[in-house]
Amino acid sequence: MGKSARLTATRAAGLFFIALGCAAACGSSDGDDSGGSGGSVWAPTTVPFDPTCKGCEELGTVTLSHLGEAKLMVDRNVDDPEAQWTRCVNDILDCVEETKDESACVAKSGCPKACKADYEARLSALGQSDLSARWSALRAVFVSPTSRCAPAGKGPEVVP
Repeated sequence: MGKSARLTATRAAGLFFIALGCAAACGSSDGDDSGGSGGSVWAPTTVPFDPTCKGCEELGTVTLSHLGEAKLMVDRNVDDPEAQWTRCVNDILDCVEETKDESACVAKSGCPKACKADYEARLSALGQSDLSARWSALRAVFVSPTSRCAPAGKGPEVVP
């Protein structure tokens, strides 16, 4: 299994909870695809999410406290904004695991140029580049529901 397909249980659970938190925080605003303020930075969707997950492959399972076992499924062809966000964040996480340099990882990621610029501006506004500031900038740009680079959280969910 290649580096991009590797998914540890801890990381899978972390990504699941980040996505769940973003979806809950972002809510739904029908007809608005901006994913936050400042307009959409994500490319137009050519392969939409299929809630029946017909084209999905199973990555594995994870046991969630009080919820039981959950299957992790993926359709690598989907390219809606949520899928693009996931690929962007995974690029950063894969790089950080190896280099421990968040700023360099954002710069060389496959994230939209606008998100990279927002990260640099946020870090510059903090006036420091220590670990705390770098992670604060990452959260503000890629997770905060008011950020244009956060997932829109409006897509349908796969249910059991």
